Amino acid sequence: MNNFGVDKADILSMVENGLREEQDLTTSIYHADVLDNTFIYNPSNYTGLILNELWDNFKDIENQIYIDEVGRPNFIFTQYPIVNMVSCPVTLELKANSFDRNPISDEYLRMARKLGIDPKDEKHKAFIIHLGSAFDEESLKATLEKLYAWTNIFSNYEDPSMLVSMKISEGGDMPYLNGEECYLIIPKYKNASVSLKELEISQNGELKEVGNELLDFNACAGTTFICQNISEIAPNGKITIRYRDDVLEFSPSISLKDGSLMLPDGVTDAGDILDWNSLIQTNIYSPTIFEIMRFIMGVG
Repeated sequence: MNNFGVDKADILSMVENGLREEQDLTTSIYHADVLDNTFIYNPSNYTGLILNELWDNFKDIENQIYIDEVGRPNFIFTQYPIVNMVSCPVTLELKANSFDRNPISDEYLRMARKLGIDPKDEKHKAFIIHLGSAFDEESLKATLEKLYAWTNIFSNYEDPSMLVSMKISEGGDMPYLNGEECYLIIPKYKNASVSLKELEISQNGELKEVGNELLDFNACAGTTFICQNISEIAPNGKITIRYRDDVLEFSPSISLKDGSLMLPDGVTDAGDILDWNSLIQTNIYSPTIFEIMRFIMGVG
């Protein structure tokens, strides 16, 4: 790789960037018309899982890179167990982009500067915005109108990835919505993985993680729309943000005392970043996210 002007320390970043781009491109081409709960099978909904597997096993580049017949370096994914379980490229052409070496996401950078936060401050690891509750069609519209106002300013109208708390009804095969509080998670690093796990209260009153086949095999990367927390007593979801060896786990909840978000150190409530009243437009929202959520909610 030195012959290509690439340092060993840069290889992991090249793999992360290439994987993210490949998964997002495949989703946009082949899954753009998905308007129901099967969005969880989009390749971009597996990117976080593959990144986690990569970080757990990426110790030595030996036998992971080969030069193809036209002289281009490729990374081999076949040695990772999860590749056989989810949609993932078997090999990935590695490309160096000297203009895209900053691991911090563009959205995080724009928000940090607007909030007066040093983007490199290690104490800040993610932003979160409570978008509202989605319990019927009108409340869903209001929630997505707020999200659309954010995408207008910070992501050039690009929809975020989605992780929605769903369960399959007993004796049935159709999933239903298992939460109504909607959040936007903006991790500091563009290739950070974001996952959502279901929680329930045990007999001794403690929150514990439980299996959920509709959540456990999904993990996105970067900015993510999350819907969880149907209970006012305790959150029903645990969000995990991971970037390489740095792992942050938390369950956002809304204080019944003053309505503020209860968050751990490192996660900043950015709900006041915009003047929402002046930016939100009635019935202007992402039609894709609206139809997916509407399908899961069983309305219309």
